[in-house]
Amino acid sequence: MFITPQSFITSVQSAKRIFTNTFITDQTFNKVANDYITAQEEFANMLVNNTLEVAKYCTNGAASQWFNARGK
Repeated sequence: MFITPQSFITSVQSAKRIFTNTFITDQTFNKVANDYITAQEEFANMLVNNTLEVAKYCTNGAASQWFNARGK
């Protein structure tokens, strides 16, 4: 089974939520902790998506330059 970076991030953050919901009994603190975990997940997914887009752009640009130069 192939695990994408996004699914790995979701798995780790889900484990954090389970831990938080199990051991933090104060509802106010629990909500703050879960909000923080959600923010971490959104930020990590944003970083992964940006990295993948930049990598695609660079790879496509390099490939098009290489193939165009080869055809001349």
